[in-house]
Amino acid sequence: MKRLQHDRRPVAKVRPGAHRARAGRRRRASLLAVVSALLSCAALAQGVPAGARGPIRFIVPFPAGGSADLVSRTVARGLADALGQQIVVDNRAGAGGTIGTGLLARAAPDGLTIGLGTVSTLALAPSLYRSLAYEPDAAFEPITLLSEAPFLFVVNGAVPARTLGEFIDLARTRPGQLNYSSIGSGTILHFAGEHFNRLASVQTVHVPYKGAAPALVDLLAGQVQFMIDQVPSFQVQNLQSGRLRALAVTGPARLPALPDVPTAREAGLTDFELVTWFSLMAPRGTAPEAIARVGAAARTTLAGAELRDLFKEQGLEPRPSTPRELAERIGRDRLRWAGIIRATGFQLD
Repeated sequence: MKRLQHDRRPVAKVRPGAHRARAGRRRRASLLAVVSALLSCAALAQGVPAGARGPIRFIVPFPAGGSADLVSRTVARGLADALGQQIVVDNRAGAGGTIGTGLLARAAPDGLTIGLGTVSTLALAPSLYRSLAYEPDAAFEPITLLSEAPFLFVVNGAVPARTLGEFIDLARTRPGQLNYSSIGSGTILHFAGEHFNRLASVQTVHVPYKGAAPALVDLLAGQVQFMIDQVPSFQVQNLQSGRLRALAVTGPARLPALPDVPTAREAGLTDFELVTWFSLMAPRGTAPEAIARVGAAARTTLAGAELRDLFKEQGLEPRPSTPRELAERIGRDRLRWAGIIRATGFQLD
């Protein structure tokens, strides 16, 4: 019978207390893992992912090329610098901005999704649509106002009217024969035209387009005779060349960029005073910390000289605000536009 051979390799000596040290390290590692998991869960519960530093999605409910897109992309660049995060502008146009706004309402409140709010989507839509995919007060967290601007009343250069009064006289002699373009049914630009019809006692015809760019193309071509929109949509060179003629500004004062264009009040249409605004919103439930962080970055952006100069050229005025001030502005404008919409008798499904 063979004898069993004993392993005679040297056995490593264990220092006194080594087992206890290793056990202690394992316990500390386990404790750190548990604490990390708890912090992650708490952060997610508050609507802020733990360590979230990824790209921020900026939903813009209008197509590229118009005033909303210009404001969004200008602000997005400033936010990216201020936050140190990439901002991805996501244009989701349709149904007067309500499709993209509904998408924002359904987005996860993760601190990485914001959206552009407008008069059309937050103040007009609740009174205009019988069935709306979101309820502004319940679906969003207001962050800040971005800018405010009046509209320009602009005609094709071939229209034989040099003033707003002359255009009203022309429209009264040609009921139903003059057309105006807008970026879509149900938008503030649509109802600016309907409001003008009622105040001036004229009958002009609304022609909706899918965005400012195609609406401008047909205005330049003379397919429609006039359009009410912000300065950027018309492109200043078209106004300077005479291809388009600005007859009035709908705000309380003349625009510095177009000092020769009178206000509607100066032109004789005293109640035709309209301004629009853009704001930043987030899905309901987004953490207050995330709201405050984006709001502070937006205010820093709006205070910059470069953005102020650009906005001034485009007839825009920076209007930073607190979330509460924005919520109050939405409420006031909703009441005002509800009255205007009732007066027109117009409603959408």
